[in-house]
Amino acid sequence: MLGSGELGAVPLLFLSEFRDVVIITWGILSVLLLLALALSILTLTFSVKRLIRDVRTLIDVNLKPVISSAHESVDNVAGTTRFLGDKAVTPIIRVIGLISAVRRGVAVFSGATSRRRHQEDES
Repeated sequence: MLGSGELGAVPLLFLSEFRDVVIITWGILSVLLLLALALSILTLTFSVKRLIRDVRTLIDVNLKPVISSAHESVDNVAGTTRFLGDKAVTPIIRVIGLISAVRRGVAVFSGATSRRRHQEDES
């Protein structure tokens, strides 16, 4: 029983009004969602900028002095190592080398090396 202006038991006028209400509601919700999204993006942008500024401040105030101090400590250790090498280790190496050379010279002149070679050849 389709009459003019009716679809079953629901009048066509009611469906067109319902459609208009849904479209208007959807539009309002879309605008509100767009505003909320824009506000969220702005908030996130400002938060990231503030975080970057805080990290830079943290690096400049706290980290650079620590790195500088560590660099000075490394320089001190390198200087101490050079000093010990020049003043303690090098003379000891020279003395040990001199003792070894004297022993070798005494062994060569006394013939101890030729006896040692003969003993190694026989075994």
